[in-house]
Amino acid sequence: MLNNLNLFFLAGYLAMFLPTMLKPTEAEHGYKLWLDEFLRLWLGFHGVPSWEAPMLQLFSRVAAENIGYIPWDNYVSSIFTKFLRTLELPVGKKQLQLVYSNESFDDSSAVLWPVAMMHSEACMVALERVFKSVESYFHPSNYGNWTDKLSSTLMFIPSGLVARLQLERFRPRDWMPDIPAEACLTDAQIRRFVRAFKPLAFLNLFSRAAADEAVEAIKNMALMAPDEIFPDLLEKFYASVETLTEPLRFQAIVSALSASLPYLFSYKEGKKNVVPLMLAMLPGIDSNDSRKTMAALGFFSTISVMVPLRPCFNVGEDLSEADQEICGTSAEFEDILVQLLDRCLSIIDTFTVDSGARTHETKQTGTDMSLEEKMIKIRMDLLWITVFTQTDDKTAEILLEKLYKTASTNIYPVQQVGSIATSSMCVLATRVRPDLAKPLLFHRLLKLLELSLDERPGIIEMSNADDEFLWRLKIVGDVAAVTGRHILEFIPRLKSVLTRTLLMQCPVGHRLAAVLSRSIITTLLRTYPINYYDPQFYVLPTGASPLEQWGKLVYPADVKVEWHVPDDEIISLCSAFFEEFIADPLEALDQYAKGTLAIDDKKVQKHLHIIEALFTAISSHCGFDFEEAIPLEGADFAYPKADLPIIAREQREILLQGQPVRTVLAELLHRVADRIVNGLQDETKSLKSVLVVYKAVAMLRGPSAEDVVGHAQALSLVKKELDNRLGPKKHRFRLLFIEKARLQHEVRTVFQKASRVTKNRLNILRYVVRLAVSRYKEVRSVAQTCFSSIVAMLQLSYRYILDDILAYLAASKDKPDSDNDAQLKGCLFLLLGGKNLAYLLKHDWDTLRKVFPAVVRAQHSDNPTVSHVFDALSDTIETKFVTTGLTATSSVPANKVAGAILGTMDLELEVIFEHALTFGMKKMEERNARNRALYVDMVNELVTLLSTPQIRLKNFVIGHVFLSYFSKFQTDRQACRQTCR
Repeated sequence: MLNNLNLFFLAGYLAMFLPTMLKPTEAEHGYKLWLDEFLRLWLGFHGVPSWEAPMLQLFSRVAAENIGYIPWDNYVSSIFTKFLRTLELPVGKKQLQLVYSNESFDDSSAVLWPVAMMHSEACMVALERVFKSVESYFHPSNYGNWTDKLSSTLMFIPSGLVARLQLERFRPRDWMPDIPAEACLTDAQIRRFVRAFKPLAFLNLFSRAAADEAVEAIKNMALMAPDEIFPDLLEKFYASVETLTEPLRFQAIVSALSASLPYLFSYKEGKKNVVPLMLAMLPGIDSNDSRKTMAALGFFSTISVMVPLRPCFNVGEDLSEADQEICGTSAEFEDILVQLLDRCLSIIDTFTVDSGARTHETKQTGTDMSLEEKMIKIRMDLLWITVFTQTDDKTAEILLEKLYKTASTNIYPVQQVGSIATSSMCVLATRVRPDLAKPLLFHRLLKLLELSLDERPGIIEMSNADDEFLWRLKIVGDVAAVTGRHILEFIPRLKSVLTRTLLMQCPVGHRLAAVLSRSIITTLLRTYPINYYDPQFYVLPTGASPLEQWGKLVYPADVKVEWHVPDDEIISLCSAFFEEFIADPLEALDQYAKGTLAIDDKKVQKHLHIIEALFTAISSHCGFDFEEAIPLEGADFAYPKADLPIIAREQREILLQGQPVRTVLAELLHRVADRIVNGLQDETKSLKSVLVVYKAVAMLRGPSAEDVVGHAQALSLVKKELDNRLGPKKHRFRLLFIEKARLQHEVRTVFQKASRVTKNRLNILRYVVRLAVSRYKEVRSVAQTCFSSIVAMLQLSYRYILDDILAYLAASKDKPDSDNDAQLKGCLFLLLGGKNLAYLLKHDWDTLRKVFPAVVRAQHSDNPTVSHVFDALSDTIETKFVTTGLTATSSVPANKVAGAILGTMDLELEVIFEHALTFGMKKMEERNARNRALYVDMVNELVTLLSTPQIRLKNFVIGHVFLSYFSKFQTDRQACRQTCR
C-alpha cells in the first residue's frame, strides 16, 4: 500500500530516471507516454502533497528540454494558479494560510517552467497578470514572511530567460534537439516581458533583504533589452545624486547601475552618458560612508575596463555631430582621474572604524585592517590596474607624479591600511607601466630610502626604527617585486641598502629588508605577462572612429601575451646575488648547530627569515623532483617525475655550493632543529621559523598558494561582473585574458602534485613530526599544520611516515606527565589530520591495521584536552568513516569483451591484454588475500585489547566504536569463527 512517504520516493525516482531529452521523432517513447497522465494527477490535488516537489522538477525539466514541442496552453492557467498558491501571499485582513509547505515550487522549477513556455501567448499573458497581481507585495513597506520566497522565486526568471536566449541564438551545434524557429523568442516578446517585469525589480531594489537579487534581475534585463532599462535606471541615478538624505537609495541604484554597465553601450545614448556618470559618481567616494564608497569604486572599476581613458583627438569629419560631442567630452578624462586619485588617497588617509570593531575584525583579516577597509582596498586594486591599463602616457605620468608625492610626503605605519593601500597602488602602477614608473616612481623612492639611511648611520643597531624609514623601506620592497628587467640598473644600489638593513636590530625593519631581498630576485626570475598596456591595441584602423574602442571585446586569439622569461644572464646574476646574501646566515647557523657559536633566539630567527626570503625568491629555479623516489612496500605503481611548467625555453637550475639548494638547506635545518630541541632554552619562535623554511624547502616552487587563490578569487569576481552571458563564448575585455593567462601559469606551477616521496622530503617529514609532538604547544600547532600541507601534496606520503608517528605514540607512556600529554596529543592530532587527511579514514588496510589498535593501546590521560582529542577521533569515525572494501573482483565477461574490442584493432594488442590481464588477476588475488589477513589480525587484536581488564574506559569506548564499524564485512567462515573466538 502506498503512503505519502512512498509516493515521495516514487516521484523522486521518476524525476531522476525518466528520460526527458529525446529526438522529436522519438517523443512517443518518451514524455508522451506519461506527461498528460502525470499532469492530470497533479492538477487533481488542490493541496500540496508530499510528492509535488519532485514532480514539479520533472515537469520543469521536460519543458526546458523540449521547448516548442509540447503544447502547454491548456495547462497554463492551472499551473500559474498553483504557483501563486505556493507563494503564501496574504490576502485580506485574515491572511489565511492556504498551504502548509512552500517548498513545492523550488527556485529552479519556478524559473525553468515559465521560461520554457514563454513563446506561448497564453503564458505571456499569464505572466503579465502574475507580475501585476504581486507588484504591491514588492513595495519596501510591505515586508513580511512572504518576501524572501517571493523575491527568490521571481527575481531569477530574467536569468533563466537569458540562458534560453543563449541556447536559441548562440549555442554551437550539438546533440541536443534544436528549438523550432517558430518557438524562438523575438525581440518584441523580450521587450514585452521586460516592460512587465521591470516595476517588480525596481521596487525590490529598495527592499531590506533582497536588493542583491533585484540587482541581478536588472542586470539581466539590461542585457536583453537595454533600451527598456537604461532610461529609467539613469533617471533614477541622476535623481538620487541630487538627494543627499537617502544614502541607501543611492547605494542600491549605484549597485544596479554598476552591474548593468557592461551593456551600457548597447543603449543608443550610452556613450553620451559616460562622462556625466563619472562626474556625478565622484562624490560617492566618501570617507564617512564605506558602503557608498565601495559601490562607487565598483562603478569606476567597471567603466575603466570598458572605456579607453584617453582623449579622442584627430577625429574624422565623417563622424556625426553626436559622436563629435562625445569625443569632445573625452578630454575631461584626465581631470576626472586626477580627482578620482585624490579622493582615493583621501579615503586612505581618513577612513577609520571604531577601535573596538577594528580589534575584533583584524583577527579575521590578519592585518591591521577592518573588513570594510579590506574590501575597499580590493576595490581600489581592481580600479587602478584598469586605469593604468587604459589611460594614455600623459595622464599616467600625472597620476604617477601624484602617487610619488603622496608616498614621499606621507608617513604611514607599515601595518596599517594607509601603507598597505598606498603601496598597492604604486605596485599596480609599476606592474602595468614599468617604463614610466621606473624614473618617476621607483628611482625616486629608492633615492629617498638611501637618503634616510645616510641620515641614520646607526640604523642597524636601533631596536625601534622610526615610521618614516620603515615606510620607505616597505614601499621600495613592494614596488621592486614588479619592476622586472628595469631593476637591473639598480642592483648595486639595492645591494648597498640590503647590506645595511638585513641584520637590523629592529624586527620590523629586518623583515622589510628580507622582503626587499626577495622582491629583487622574484621580479627577475618569475615568469609573468609584461604587456598589460599595449599601445598597438589603441591604434585605430584608417577611417575608424575612436568610439569603436569603447566597450571593445576580443577573442583569445586576438590577444598576444608577452612574457618575462629570465635568460641565462639574469639567472647567473640572481644566483650570484643569492649566494652573496645567504652565505653569512648559512655560516652563522652552521656554527650555531655545531655549538661553536653562541647566538640568541632573535639572531637565529633573523638568519632563518633571510634564508626563507631568499629561497622563496629562487624556488622557481630550484630542482624539485631531482631525487629518485623511495620505493613503497605494497605499492604497485611509481609516480613519475614532476617537472615545473615553463614558457618558451629551458630553465637553468640554481645551485648552492655546487649542490641542489633544497638538499643543502634541509640538512642545515635538521642540525639547527636538533640543536634547539636538545638545548635547555625555550626557543619556540626559532622552531616556528624552522618549520616555515621546512615547508618552503619541501613544497614551494614559485608564488605561494595563498596568493594564487586570492588572485583567482578576485579574477572570478571581475569575470562574473563583466562577462556577457548573451553572446559568443570567451568574448571578453582584453585585460581579463591577460590576467587569466597569468593565473593559469601560476596555478599549473603551484598546484601541480609533487607526486613523489624522496629521501630529502622524507627526512623533512620526520623532523616535522618530531616537532609536532614536542612539548611546546605553539610549535606543535605550527608543525601539525605544516605536516598536513606537505602530506596533502605528496602522494601516499602518509604511509611512509606512519611508523614514526606510531613509535612516538607508543613512547609517550615513558615520558613524564607533562611531556606525556604533549607527545600524546601531538600524535593523536597527526592521526586525526585535517580535512580528508585523517589516518582513520584511509582506504588502505595496511594503514588501518596499524592505526586502530595503536589508538586503543595509547596511554590515556586525565588531561581534559586529551579526552577532547579522543572524542574527536571517535566523532570522525562515526561521521566520516566509509566502509572500506575488503576484496576486489573483476568481471570475466567484461574482460572478454574488452579483449575482443582490442583484437579488432590489433591482434598484438589482444595478446598483450591477455598477458596483462593474467598478471593483474594474480596481483588482485594476492591483494585480496593480504587484505583478509590484515582484517582478521586487526579485529583479533582489537578484541584482545578490549578484553584486557586493565583497559581504561575511554580507550574501551573508542575501541568499541572502531570494532563496531568492521562487523559488517563478509569474510570466510574460518575468519568469522576466529574473530568470534
